[in-house]
Amino acid sequence: VAGRNVAVLQSAFPDVSCIAADCNDYQSLVHMCSLTTSVLNVVGPYRFFGRPVVRACVEAKTHYFDVCGEPEFIERIEDEFHDEAVRNDILIISACGFDSIPADFGTFFAQSQFNEIGGTALTVESFVSFQRGKSGRFRGNFATWWALVEGFAAADQFRLWRNKRTPPPLPKTTSLKIRKGLTWSSRFKRWTALFPGSDASIVRRSQSQLLTDTALSSNLRLVPVETGTYMILEYRWIVAVLAVLGFVFNFFVRFGWGRSLLLKYPEFFSFGVISKKGPSPADLEGAGFKTTFVAKGSRTSSVKPDWEIVSVFAGPEPGYIGTAAMLISTCEAVLGSLKDIPRRGCLTPACALWNTDFLDRIRSRGFQVQVLSSGPANAKN
Repeated sequence: VAGRNVAVLQSAFPDVSCIAADCNDYQSLVHMCSLTTSVLNVVGPYRFFGRPVVRACVEAKTHYFDVCGEPEFIERIEDEFHDEAVRNDILIISACGFDSIPADFGTFFAQSQFNEIGGTALTVESFVSFQRGKSGRFRGNFATWWALVEGFAAADQFRLWRNKRTPPPLPKTTSLKIRKGLTWSSRFKRWTALFPGSDASIVRRSQSQLLTDTALSSNLRLVPVETGTYMILEYRWIVAVLAVLGFVFNFFVRFGWGRSLLLKYPEFFSFGVISKKGPSPADLEGAGFKTTFVAKGSRTSSVKPDWEIVSVFAGPEPGYIGTAAMLISTCEAVLGSLKDIPRRGCLTPACALWNTDFLDRIRSRGFQVQVLSSGPANAKN
């Protein structure tokens, strides 16, 4: 275990070897990376603390994993370090926690089910819902809130940077429409909205990699699909709360003083969801998530969807318990199957994990990944 304060680490992990590694001391990071074959970086926000660790891993030829849910960091790192990582025969894999393993790997799982029936998947939409813990409250991570504040503040700059690059091609096989704003789902009998995390970005990058890298697509035996990533809103009052929160948040992030207030009083501005103290044991106990995937495709060579397969990726409390299990499972699966991973450099979690035993590992840790139904496509949204 590595961190800034070895004494604190040693008190928390008395039976584990602890070394000093500080993002402000680059040589300490290189030293840390040289002692191992892989680094699991869990220090965010990554826009502030992530790049030196990635750079040190590339220099030391050490595989890199993180639980980042910040699209800007992930895309800038790929732009800067992908080619060198390929030359050094290492992997850089971000978003290995709740952001964005369920959405990314779950989409691949949904796509693959059409292979089982000799068909072709055309679209996959995901819908995530959350279960409260024993306390009856939702509790989020302050670092995630911090990253969200800074990410929204820099959104215009990121958009300009993206626009200067050649956009990655995406599959376009049907007339799938993105559900904007609040949309009523007759399937779930709930309101839905676009999921604000990194899922959409990561899932699109996976599909783009399948589309542009024919060797990768052939190796993984998957055809790229159109995608949409959403969240299910449990109660009507949540719709109103999100509307108010969204308005206040979008106004305050525009100004330095506003961002300072958002970070100083997260519990007030998030209606109690975010606390610097973090969740209590009662908040974690019994909490969970469920991501439902609706995959539509064809059992023939037609581009018109005539078949639907519904699957699920569900697990325990996502922010702490679930993310830790998914990160460890990812690292174990990748390192145990390096020869089966088609290429090196920056890969999305799904592209790196599909030919490994990740599915068995995550199921053994209590996660549910399975098909719920398969049959003729229906008109429910």
